[in-house]
Amino acid sequence: MTEQRQREQALKDLTEQLEQRVLARTSELQQREAELAQEKGRLELVLSTIPVGISLFDSNLNLELSNQQLQDIMRFPSELCQPGMPFERFIRHNAERGEYGVGDVEPQIRSRVEIAWERKPHRFERVRPDGSAVEVIGCPTITGGFVTTYLDVTDRIRTEAALRASESRFRDFAQSSSDWYFETDAELCMRYLSSHFFDAIGLQPEFILGKKREQIVGSDAMVSDPEKWRLHQEALLRREPYRDLEYPLRSGDGSWRHVRVNGVPAFDADGQFLGYRGTGKDITQAKEAALRLSSSEAQLRAILEASPIGVAVVDSENDTVLFCNPRLAEQLGQTPGQLMGRSAGSFFVDDGPGFLPLGKPPGDTPAGDSERQLQRADGSSWRALVSIKPLIYLGKSCLLIWAYDISELHEAREQLDRLAHHDALTGLPNRRYFDIAAERAITRAKRFNTRGLVFYFDLDGFKLVNDSLGHAMGDQMLQKIATNLRARCRESDLVARLGGDEFAVLVEDCSGHQEEINALARGLISLVTEAARSVCPDIPVGASVGVAYFDQSGPALDHLMARADEAMYRAKRAGKNTVAFSE
Repeated sequence: MTEQRQREQALKDLTEQLEQRVLARTSELQQREAELAQEKGRLELVLSTIPVGISLFDSNLNLELSNQQLQDIMRFPSELCQPGMPFERFIRHNAERGEYGVGDVEPQIRSRVEIAWERKPHRFERVRPDGSAVEVIGCPTITGGFVTTYLDVTDRIRTEAALRASESRFRDFAQSSSDWYFETDAELCMRYLSSHFFDAIGLQPEFILGKKREQIVGSDAMVSDPEKWRLHQEALLRREPYRDLEYPLRSGDGSWRHVRVNGVPAFDADGQFLGYRGTGKDITQAKEAALRLSSSEAQLRAILEASPIGVAVVDSENDTVLFCNPRLAEQLGQTPGQLMGRSAGSFFVDDGPGFLPLGKPPGDTPAGDSERQLQRADGSSWRALVSIKPLIYLGKSCLLIWAYDISELHEAREQLDRLAHHDALTGLPNRRYFDIAAERAITRAKRFNTRGLVFYFDLDGFKLVNDSLGHAMGDQMLQKIATNLRARCRESDLVARLGGDEFAVLVEDCSGHQEEINALARGLISLVTEAARSVCPDIPVGASVGVAYFDQSGPALDHLMARADEAMYRAKRAGKNTVAFSE
């Protein structure tokens, strides 16, 4: 009995041990499943957030895994990216939409599927038909499949292409430019000069590269102007940019050349000084031309002094008068001495210095004649035909200004223009002026979606005044009516005499109701009646008024005036001295 109990107890203990082991193993499996789930979640998070498309194919080239980025980058439909989809379907989709170029798609598909079965690592970039570019990297897996990443490299490809184009442009500019380009190291020794320098100066690179500028220039040139070189060296030590540094340079054939250089300091990302970069130019011809010009300046001054036309020479950098002949001083009511050092822009009434092309090199200065209004010392003004030409004077870029007095011609032209566009009797704009203004008003109404109108007047009873009292009395009455109409209307309204006893008022941006317009028109009729009565109380004179509107839909000028005319005649037929609106 005791032995039986011992066996039972042993069996019970063994069972408990097995249960504990099962429980422990189950706990381990559950923990492992949780870890795997957590790991899967992290993997899915990575796949959903990285900016790279990913595909995983098994050993049978069937899709096991892909992310949304694959669909977005490759523009695949969602149904194509389902697990189990054969690799061949992806290749066919690409081939049929022209990803691999023109031609029969079947050979394209077959060749690419055969390559995939080789399961070799691969990396390439493909430019797609729409111009975008994709980098594809594939790697075999230990299970016999392969994993592939897809990265949109369109921006990088375009940036690299733009950089190559920019570098090409720079090389082209450097080769074709009349300037040369240089670069020094941190010790200020020349380490680069573009080929144009050697072509222009005739020196070999071994005589220039690796040397400082003072070694290249030579002591003789530096001794001739030690202050300039001292200031230049101090600017270099302060790492300041410099401009227009001029110096002579012995060329390869032994002759002297004159050069002008500009430089700016260069620094790396940490602010470490790298050296200077800049441009240079052969100015020998300009220097020689300046010498020739200086020898002829006395002759130029003598010619300008005797000119019957007003002349001034102005420094184009600071608008300062460097020379003024007696004729221009006379025209401005001052002496030449009073004008020297003055701003030439102050001569011009409306334009000021903005009229003059200041601060521009001679080649960029526009030449030509234009009419301008100039001011005398007493405040009065006069009109001149002004011509501006660039020139070098006293070694400076200057403007040569000619001013020919055309005041009488301008006044005569204005009088002719007034006669052409205004009524000689009343001074009001005539039909030609009215038509131009009305065309512009119609255009503005269309552009800004506004409404305007035309009051078309015809005097009633005016013929009797001319027939019984004479045309002088009729002219006096027309003048009075014109004066009162002009005084009654707004400044923005246009009052015109179209001919005979016909008047018109052009009103823009009129938003009033028809009742208000009617009241305004009747007020104008009353004004006409009162003006006529003040001149000739014995003969009643009134007006019939036709009103026609225009807005964004038109009408054209001829139709507008036809409507106003038709409305005016309906007003006459209605008993005269009244208003009618166009239909």
